[in-house]
Amino acid sequence: MKKKRNKKIIILSAVLVVLTVILFLVSDWFWTALSPITHNVLLEKYSKEYKLDPLLVAAIIKSESTFNPIAVSEKGAVGLMQLMPDTAEEMAHELNVDFVNIEDLYNPEINIHLGYYYMVKLLKRYNGNMVFALAAYNAGTKNADEWIKNYRGDPDRAIAVIGFPETRKFVKEVQSTYEIMKFARKLKRAIQLKDF
Repeated sequence: MKKKRNKKIIILSAVLVVLTVILFLVSDWFWTALSPITHNVLLEKYSKEYKLDPLLVAAIIKSESTFNPIAVSEKGAVGLMQLMPDTAEEMAHELNVDFVNIEDLYNPEINIHLGYYYMVKLLKRYNGNMVFALAAYNAGTKNADEWIKNYRGDPDRAIAVIGFPETRKFVKEVQSTYEIMKFARKLKRAIQLKDF
């Protein structure tokens, strides 16, 4: 009799665990905790326009500002994507986007639009090499152009040739965050939940 009761308790516990896991998997809370992303509508909008994975841009935003639209760095980079005002002004001019002053960079729509465009431009400049595009995003094209000279096409050397420890850390962090976000997206799609 006692064995039957224990077996029922084990089965009931297993059912509760399975139900809890299912509830977690369909819960927005779970996915937000696993891969916290804000401004999904803007990320998706500019992803379609620029043909760039929104999760890459989300990984940049997470590393740059942790999704804080009013973030300002010690060097003067502003907003979600931590754009330098001169760079933002140059991108806005190329896009013919209204950009009046630094305050505009606190607007997520403007910041994400200019940041997407800039990242696509960097990826083109570095022939799709994400390491050097991210290095240029963080430390400027002048520095990335110097570092790529020492690259010689060896993927294992790419991050090692970056001359600034802060930039190496940034590139690694964005790549790592991007991989985690892609894994979460793949998992979500595997259980058929809506996603980017």
